[in-house]
Amino acid sequence: MSKAERKRARDDETSEHRWKKSSTDAKKKKHKAYMKDFKVWSKTSSTTAAEWLTEDEAILREKHQFLRNDDVDAVDGEKDWKVRMAVRYYQKLSKEYALADFSRYKEGKVGLRWRTEREVVDGKGQFVCGNKKCDASHGLESYEVLFAYVEHKEKKQCLVKLRVCRACALKLFHRKILEIQAQHSHDKGAADENVQKLLQGKQVDDDDSDDDGYIEQRDDKAFEAVDGTS
Repeated sequence: MSKAERKRARDDETSEHRWKKSSTDAKKKKHKAYMKDFKVWSKTSSTTAAEWLTEDEAILREKHQFLRNDDVDAVDGEKDWKVRMAVRYYQKLSKEYALADFSRYKEGKVGLRWRTEREVVDGKGQFVCGNKKCDASHGLESYEVLFAYVEHKEKKQCLVKLRVCRACALKLFHRKILEIQAQHSHDKGAADENVQKLLQGKQVDDDDSDDDGYIEQRDDKAFEAVDGTS
């Protein structure tokens, strides 16, 4: 690569970094504005969840499903106003970002769960690394992973976004990275280059949709172990 090409690559990288920072700052501003209104509604700042949970909200939690069936809802909604309410609420939920438990990442497994209301308000998993044990807020990238879980005693799976820092991304794709390093055991430069290509290839873009809602809290012990390299 010539000197001019290297300079152009650095300039492009700097421009991309500035654009990402500007986009993230704008999303944070929208998020904070929405969460300010959300706190007024939920009253979580001054009361416990049990105290502010109304009958209607209890129904929403009872009827909540992460992935809904439009055909079933159409039929059930004709006779059950609770379902209609749940569907309207579902449309406002945050359906993109999950949180991860990397305690078993060396086995190629990552535990995922939905974010709690408090975590959504704080931006954990969106503006702060999605690793439960990491508080990094810079250099985050989004990766699409398969989430297998149990809801209402039914096994389900879907693709969700996991937004993590680079160090945690290396844990997410640990097994694949080991394979790459084994293939290029005599050429560290080639190994590093292929790891970078792997990470870039797994990244997904974030759209401009607002993160306007919360996912009901799940017990950490109910994590489904999923292969983070899928």
